[in-house]
Amino acid sequence: MEGDRAAALTVQSAVNGVIDYSKSNIRSVTWWRTWRLLLKGMEQKNRGELLGNAFKFQLALVSSARISADDFSKTQRKAKELFNDIDAVYRPWVGVTEDERLKSESESFKEQWEALAGFKLDDAEARAAWETQVKDVVAKSELEAAEAAKQEEERVANFKRVKQEVLNKRLSQQGRR
Repeated sequence: MEGDRAAALTVQSAVNGVIDYSKSNIRSVTWWRTWRLLLKGMEQKNRGELLGNAFKFQLALVSSARISADDFSKTQRKAKELFNDIDAVYRPWVGVTEDERLKSESESFKEQWEALAGFKLDDAEARAAWETQVKDVVAKSELEAAEAAKQEEERVANFKRVKQEVLNKRLSQQGRR
């Protein structure tokens, strides 16, 4: 029975009080649908708890002072993956697998891009115009920064010149006394 997923979950559901089998009507299609739904929910809850324990284990590994830098990076990546899996258990609309999450994030990014930039990412003509505009802004900004730096250099040079003139004037006045 331990190898039979449905049987093991059925026993767990009875032990945990999720389903009261004394009141079950196994001849009802609705009862079986409810049974499948409740077992699926219980399985998700168990998976979340198991992933939570795995995540805590990964955190314990990372917190070890004797862990090498390479192992730390690997463990950190694994802990992040586990955290994302835990998140997916509790928020399945985000996407259960990493591919689903990446697809969801990609779609969200495209929507945000369109809202902010005013055009779709796959609109090559609009993107080229935007890139040209950005290059122009960057070039103008670089010119302004270069001009500001040149003015600052001139200001510093002028200050040094005036300072030297004042110093020379004082020295010449002291020499006349």
